Amino acid sequence: MMNIDPMQWAQELAVVLLVALLLAVGYRYRRRIMFVVTGDDRIHADILDCLNFLFCTCCGLSSGDWTRWLSSCWCCSHKWKGTNLAKTFRRLLGMSSQTIEVKNIVCGDLPYDSVRGDFFVCISVSSNPDMVTALQEEKKPKVVHFPEILQVKVRNSPLEPRVVITVKELNIAGSQTLCELKLTATSIIDWADDEEPLKRFQMKSVNTDIERETHPWIAMEFSQPTETRLIDQMANVFRHLKVVLYLQTGTQPDGRNSGAQARSKTDEVMYSDGTILGTRAKTAQHIRDFKHQYTLLDDSGNPIEEPREEDLHYIRRIRYVMQILFGLWDFLCIFAVLLYGVARIYVWSCYRQFGWLTQAQLNGWPLISTPQYPDGHPISNFQLADIRKKCTAAIVGTGAIEGENPCRPNFNQTLYVCENLPEANRPEAFVGLAHDWFGWNVRGVTCAHGVCVLRNRIAEYDHLCVITVIFMVISTRLCRCFANDIVKSAKRKFQKRNADQMHASKKSEALGGGLLPTHNLGRAAMR
Repeated sequence: MMNIDPMQWAQELAVVLLVALLLAVGYRYRRRIMFVVTGDDRIHADILDCLNFLFCTCCGLSSGDWTRWLSSCWCCSHKWKGTNLAKTFRRLLGMSSQTIEVKNIVCGDLPYDSVRGDFFVCISVSSNPDMVTALQEEKKPKVVHFPEILQVKVRNSPLEPRVVITVKELNIAGSQTLCELKLTATSIIDWADDEEPLKRFQMKSVNTDIERETHPWIAMEFSQPTETRLIDQMANVFRHLKVVLYLQTGTQPDGRNSGAQARSKTDEVMYSDGTILGTRAKTAQHIRDFKHQYTLLDDSGNPIEEPREEDLHYIRRIRYVMQILFGLWDFLCIFAVLLYGVARIYVWSCYRQFGWLTQAQLNGWPLISTPQYPDGHPISNFQLADIRKKCTAAIVGTGAIEGENPCRPNFNQTLYVCENLPEANRPEAFVGLAHDWFGWNVRGVTCAHGVCVLRNRIAEYDHLCVITVIFMVISTRLCRCFANDIVKSAKRKFQKRNADQMHASKKSEALGGGLLPTHNLGRAAMR
């Protein structure tokens, strides 16, 4: 009968209960713990994001924007004109999100006991950040209107989590959730194509301690995107990037107004549906022209100087080339270090096991062919481990010289066993490690012939290999610093050129306008 120590059993049970309690508390307050650690209360990825990243975008190597060239063909339907066909296909599979507009948001019969409150609506979609409406201040809870048009990104897949819509009331410290509604993403996509897209839903009160006279509700309209600029169809290739604006009618791309057709913001209201009313129109500009028209300002509204778009494009190309070159160098260094590490462990594992077998051979175990055992007599792991323990106990602290003691063979004795051991008795790499560390009896990689000679040659360069590995690891950091210096030198060159051009321009203006009178120098300096 086994002797059970009650104190030890109680301590182990207490440790198990404590760990289970900590895990339960961690799971219950996982959002708060994650917020403390990462600054966000959720992980912005789910199973659909992983599948899309792995299989649809080839681990992020292809965004599918090259398919816009195919969809720009004259024979392509207007519905698919200029779209990303790869993303459209992923959207049909439910891997990629599509945009649904939520508007005409009205809440009523809110479970709020005060006469007036400050209310807002929060929409949580999958792992995306929450979207909230503007705060409606001092409104009666009987009916609250929200003017926003929110765009939610949902996927037409049963794996997509439900969309959570909550109505909250803002307090001095934090907010109070009044009621909530959970809708499936597939239903929202279907409702966006209904003839009557406006829906009114019953909401569930969060606080059920008080019996309410009626259920809270929320009315919303789901529709396809009505964004006039068609942002989803815009090219996402660096060479074709443009700034698309929705400006008032009469405003030219250069910022000027076209005479009588110009409308002032103070004379006429600029409606959101300005395309139909003729008050607004879509304009597209190259980024270079857009930056030239709209000057960059600081936080005080003062204009500041910024690099030219051509210089930024050149610097971006340099940075891109550097990232490719040094990314390749990082990959080669890491691959070489891992390859050397695996090969060194393989050689070391095989040679160590051959050393153990040599100890068994020298201590009388017939591993190599004998008249009695033509193919050698194999030895089990248990028997080999027993011989190792006896040899370790026999030579520890004795200062035995290699080759003079059967428990401490030298290289030549190990090499003899390594070359003459029958094929059926050859050890397998990593088997001894798995057995020593985890007690597992696994199948490994059979040690190749000549591994002992290879180990002896590699051992002579171990110090050099370690220094090389350290240098390669350090070189990856030095290469990044070198790449940053190249980019900085290019930026300094462009800044110096722009400064020289500005100085030459001011000098030519001064010479062309003539010298200022002496009594006007101080006034000009003040300007």
